[in-house]
Amino acid sequence: MTYNDWSSALRERYFVPENAGLPVTFFVDDDTIAEISGEASHEEAVRNFSKRVHGQLIHAADENPFQLIETRAADWERGGWQGDPPSLALLAACVLAATRMARTGRISTNNYYVPFWGVIGLPRSAARMRGYSDSIPWLWQQLAKWLDGVQQGGLGKSTITPHPTWTVIGYSLSQALFRRSDRDKLFRFFQWFGLKPGSAFDARELLAYYRLWTVNSNLSAGAKRMAEDPGFEPQLLNLLDDLAKSWDGGTIDELGRREAQIHVALDFSEQALGTLWLLAERPGRTPEEVEVRDGGGDPIRLRSQHAGWFDQDLITLKTGSLDRGLALTGEGLSLKLTPSPVYVLAEDDSVGFYTSQSKTESRREYFVLAKADLENRLDAYLTRHAAAGWQAHRPSNLPTGWLARRRVSIAAPPMQEVPPELAILIPAPQQRPSLWGGLPLPSGRSVYLLGGEPELLVPPGIVDLIPEVTVDGQVVAVPQSGLDLELRSLGLSAGLHEVIAGPTSLRFSTIASIERVVAECCGSVTAPVGSGRPYPRPIGPDLGIRVSGAVLSGDPSLLPPTVHPPFILPRGRQRYLLLGSRPGQIIELAEPKPPSWLRRIPLFPVAFETQTDYAVIWMLMYSHRGKWEARLRVETPPNPVPSESATKDGVQTWARVFLEDSVELPRAHQELWDSYRQVAQNLEVGVSG
Repeated sequence: MTYNDWSSALRERYFVPENAGLPVTFFVDDDTIAEISGEASHEEAVRNFSKRVHGQLIHAADENPFQLIETRAADWERGGWQGDPPSLALLAACVLAATRMARTGRISTNNYYVPFWGVIGLPRSAARMRGYSDSIPWLWQQLAKWLDGVQQGGLGKSTITPHPTWTVIGYSLSQALFRRSDRDKLFRFFQWFGLKPGSAFDARELLAYYRLWTVNSNLSAGAKRMAEDPGFEPQLLNLLDDLAKSWDGGTIDELGRREAQIHVALDFSEQALGTLWLLAERPGRTPEEVEVRDGGGDPIRLRSQHAGWFDQDLITLKTGSLDRGLALTGEGLSLKLTPSPVYVLAEDDSVGFYTSQSKTESRREYFVLAKADLENRLDAYLTRHAAAGWQAHRPSNLPTGWLARRRVSIAAPPMQEVPPELAILIPAPQQRPSLWGGLPLPSGRSVYLLGGEPELLVPPGIVDLIPEVTVDGQVVAVPQSGLDLELRSLGLSAGLHEVIAGPTSLRFSTIASIERVVAECCGSVTAPVGSGRPYPRPIGPDLGIRVSGAVLSGDPSLLPPTVHPPFILPRGRQRYLLLGSRPGQIIELAEPKPPSWLRRIPLFPVAFETQTDYAVIWMLMYSHRGKWEARLRVETPPNPVPSESATKDGVQTWARVFLEDSVELPRAHQELWDSYRQVAQNLEVGVSG
């Protein structure tokens, strides 16, 4: 291969239309040189490459060795950028030296120049060092100009950046630490981060979590070093920003193929019990029709009907597919069904089927397929942790050795150890701080009713990054177990609020009430009012009764018996206790299953309501952290006299709650809680044990 052949081969390997809009790193190491040359011996390949670069240099010790290539590059630019960049092979030699240095883990100018002068076959001299400083940075800048300016990113976007410390060798170093395989693995980081294709994001927030993610990732040592070095921050910001904007939700495998999942799909369109199929995703930039082959070499044609899916041709579920998985490969494409002892399927509106999911989410309803030998463990887990209403089911073509359960919803991660085979049934938390629950209003994004503010959740895995949060300037420490903070407890006023949690900023607004609307005309409201009136009668102005939603006020003699308004509870807890001010006033309940009609709209309730015949003072919730959390609803002192309807068991249960030492509550409410505990201790009903 001639020098020009090397430049063309390098351009065809790195700067191609397939990389349009994507950041491209010009990473060259000994393996790269051997692959391009086709030589069996790495040493021989690098020797031949070095010989071709050496032949284009000026060999006089007192001259700039790169002047000829710089002159050719300047002529190439003046001539309209025709053909391949003349500098590519020389710049590849620069990166080759930098990758050799990076392998040692010791970055310095001396550790760079020793392998560099060896690669190009010239001894080091003062004039040659000046020549490097004069020519090489300019050639790197020219290559970046060609990629982003002339080609406008059509062959890939430049990642060539200077370094604030390594001002001369930094350009070469910027290409030597981050491999293409590292770039492809960033798509997995986007999935971990919870990024959605096309969604808005902040590049600096993305970078902060990227640095956290790299610690346990399988990125190269060079990529991890870039994450640690502040000098590479501009390059990483541009890299993450460009990749995140162009990401279509897919990933790349180790061979550079677009990879996607094969899902288990459940179709109810023809069979009342449903039919199981296999359904392949269609990655972005993939043709609507492809031919793939299975492990035995048999061809399968797949066609797309809906974006993101090869759904016109469903794959028949064969015996053993769920046990062994399935791999289909085609040109630049890899499709896989990863075998699992348990598959969880959820409704997917984009394709119209239930499709298998890679994780479960709290409070979402699933269809579960599991190996038959897991039946006892599965049912025991669902009995303990799933919402009521799950059922056994049998699709029309359920494979032998498998069972199915439907209407499975897990409210929160269990605190007890879960059999590893059932791990997918543990709801996966988000990796970032987030707002959950509350009473959001339809009037705008992130707008809540005052007093119905959401909860702030900080998962335990990022506590080192976020040791504390601030809410409108109020500082709240984040324990190692994570944070579940009810923002309502902070007494926020109506208006705009901001939560700062490390690199994440969350904003929401609260309003005191929804605007009152008076209809132009109205019908009549009827109710059995007044004593001795068993039948409903219209409620009109003559009765002096005002109706406001479900609340009636007026002459007590005309109104129904007094009832307390419905009590609203947030979803996502395993158990709830509602306690009044008097012994015996206690109700224990669990989260009910959402109405089935909500799923068709779809609506996803964040709270539920219940009715009590007493005013609720304390609400206790058993959280996913295995703790009872107490929340004060109305600041009311205890009444030591048991309620008229109280039973001895009810009084004992009420008292035991306040005698429990492990209940968590805000410090501001401790004094009132202690007063209730004193009443519990004074009760002569044998509450011990």
